[in-house]
Amino acid sequence: MEHWPVTSSVPSAGTPARKPFTWWPAAVLLVLVFGYRFLSFRDFPNDHYVYVARAQQVLLGGWPGRDFVDPGFFLMYLVSAAGQWLLGHNLLGEALLVFGGFAVAAALTYLLAREATGSAVAAVACALLQALAYPRSYSYPKLPLHALALLLAWSYVTGPTRMKRLCLAAVTAVAFLFR
Repeated sequence: MEHWPVTSSVPSAGTPARKPFTWWPAAVLLVLVFGYRFLSFRDFPNDHYVYVARAQQVLLGGWPGRDFVDPGFFLMYLVSAAGQWLLGHNLLGEALLVFGGFAVAAALTYLLAREATGSAVAAVACALLQALAYPRSYSYPKLPLHALALLLAWSYVTGPTRMKRLCLAAVTAVAFLFR
């Protein structure tokens, strides 16, 4: 039986050394995307008010599935309710939550693309493309959860451990409850 050669993580004399990884571009993207979403915000689409209204029901003591019909993505309501509880019972709290979700998604996308390509320029381009696509406001949890799941999957593939597998399973379950 033929075995594949095992490569070392130490670069040989003929291979270029990988550039050191830095976090500051992700932090800059987080701030820029938050500011972009904040300054370009006009209003929520009508579909977003479904989540806002059900989050307000949660704040008034209701519970998804028990007190009102829940199609299975109750974490959307609970996160929205937590945002309104922390940031005020108004649409500003919801807007800040949405802007933050998109900003975190851009930062995670940068980290994922940087890891996948090794290029900071390509990673910034991916994160900016995601931000400039201007997804609907009610999609804010989907983007960071997908990016986080892909980062965890990448980490698991490069060095599988039980903890990485559990983290990936947890993020998958959480993402399912956001749908």
